[in-house]
Amino acid sequence: MADMCTPESNGEEKSREIEILDQAIGTLDAWVRNRVGTNDLTLDGQRAESERVARLAVLCNALYPQVTPSPMPFGALSGGCFSEHTLLLGGVLDGTTDGIWEWRLDTDQLCLSSRWFSMLGLKEEHGPLPSSVWLDRVHPDDQAMLREAVERYLNSIDSSLAVEYRIKDAFGTWRMMACRGVSDGQTSGRGRWLVGTQTDITDQRFCDRATGLGNAELLNQHLDDICRSNSEQPLYLIKLALSNAEDVLDAFPPHHIEGGLRRLSRVMRCRLPPDTSLVALPNYQFGLVVEADSRATLSDIMDRLEAVLSEPVIFDETGVWLSHAMGIVEFHPGQVTNVPQLLMQARLALQHAVRTGVGSRCFYTDALAELTRHAGAGEQMIREALAHNGVRCFLQPIVSLSEGGRIVGFEALMRLQTEFGIIGPEYFIEVAERTALIHPLSRHLLEQAIDVLADPRFNTVYGSEFTVNVNLSSKQLLDATLVEWLMSALARRHVAPTRLQVEVTESSVLAEPQTARLTLEALRARGISIALDDFGTGYSSLAQLCDLPLDTVKLDRCLVMHIESDARKRHVLVSMIELCKRLGYRVVVEGVEDFPVLRTVRALGGDSIQGFIYARPLPVGRVIEELSLFPVMKA
Repeated sequence: MADMCTPESNGEEKSREIEILDQAIGTLDAWVRNRVGTNDLTLDGQRAESERVARLAVLCNALYPQVTPSPMPFGALSGGCFSEHTLLLGGVLDGTTDGIWEWRLDTDQLCLSSRWFSMLGLKEEHGPLPSSVWLDRVHPDDQAMLREAVERYLNSIDSSLAVEYRIKDAFGTWRMMACRGVSDGQTSGRGRWLVGTQTDITDQRFCDRATGLGNAELLNQHLDDICRSNSEQPLYLIKLALSNAEDVLDAFPPHHIEGGLRRLSRVMRCRLPPDTSLVALPNYQFGLVVEADSRATLSDIMDRLEAVLSEPVIFDETGVWLSHAMGIVEFHPGQVTNVPQLLMQARLALQHAVRTGVGSRCFYTDALAELTRHAGAGEQMIREALAHNGVRCFLQPIVSLSEGGRIVGFEALMRLQTEFGIIGPEYFIEVAERTALIHPLSRHLLEQAIDVLADPRFNTVYGSEFTVNVNLSSKQLLDATLVEWLMSALARRHVAPTRLQVEVTESSVLAEPQTARLTLEALRARGISIALDDFGTGYSSLAQLCDLPLDTVKLDRCLVMHIESDARKRHVLVSMIELCKRLGYRVVVEGVEDFPVLRTVRALGGDSIQGFIYARPLPVGRVIEELSLFPVMKA
């Protein structure tokens, strides 16, 4: 990846010179924005070359005091304004970059050193000056804090005057200053004067060391300034995450990581419009504030940025491919009154983009906020259920048609007992997967399922060989402790492993196919059966029927919907049943809800069914009583 932006050659030397000059101005402008604020100092493409050169000179002159310590001669404090105490302080600080001030409390007048003005890019004014010259430039949110710090010191509440505040420079941007001062030491009264220094700590507060860009505090300040403005221009706040950075960069020393991130930041900065703010955020994230007149324009900008991210970044002479995702919030400055809420919206959009997948862009919407609120409520319901034994096992029977409708097993289905009553998995499974709470939830369900297998009442009614099926998610298939935990739980209740069958979907296996397959093989080697659930949905592959260690295939309900009237579905179903039988698998047809479908399934060779025609899922305590009311089916 190149470290510099290279202007495209159009064959004319003069055009190249102008473009390079514009680029230099843009680079200086970016330096100002990233280090001290976000004022746009660039020129449009229509200005004359002479204006470009003049503006570049102004920029250089303005920036020179910021990057070059310019020792102030002792005599610079002379001229009758400063007291001898301040002159002595000036001598001590000669050669530093601190601005020196003296505040005469009896007249409320100031004397300010030439460096005090130059560090803000201001033209020097000779004193005495009204205190408003200083105080009016302080950020409105910091003025009361500065005055309070002075009062506390003068009233001997604090032993020293030390305060930090934001102050506006000549470019209209905010710089962070540290102010230190002492009084004349009068033992009676409040003293006659204060003298001290003003130190520019903008870099320490607003600069990210690893990348050289601005940091989160600078982004907050910039958004606060925008929201105070009367601009009607729509803006976009973007959070960009390098989603795999922690995984792939852990092997590199810190200085190599910083070097690579600096190179990436330079190229990103060059590919973005000059008026775009770019800052570095924690956890390998970046923040951007982009001006764009439409989403199409924004998309073009994001395309250029993604072109950078699609190339490897060099870390210690090694090219590393970094994955990314973006969360985007469109906002109008005049309509935003709460910067933290704006940042929260960008965070939610980014979280959704990361979950969606590599390269995703997600715009914040009210619907996304509602989804997040539900997810938050879902997590609380899960934790409440885990803490108060609220995980419930419901059972739905699996019925053998070839044995006259005998119940040969059950599928154990999870429900949660909440203050709103019993709720189904549609309200909590997605949250459980995302938060890893699926592990304790599933173990609660498995323990209850094994209790059913050990229950003498169930064994008396349904025989000692009925099975219970329990679903495993992709997260559980990656759990290295699952197999031994299951075997231990079965042994404690003296239940044979052959009576437990775990169900997996093709998508849960394909999330991490090698690890998932090893888990399934380990379970099957210990006698636990494996069923492939929901086969026939999505992108189900026939190859999985040959590759996975399976005992049963459960055909999804979509294959039997309208099967009586759709000849093509009947052909598909009979082919599936025949194929699975030839491969030696048991077949369960799901979603059988009425007798016409039941008769068709049986006629096509289906041996076992599961569906509402026999029973909806029931709590464990009601299964024996309520299912005994149904006559044996003779389809």
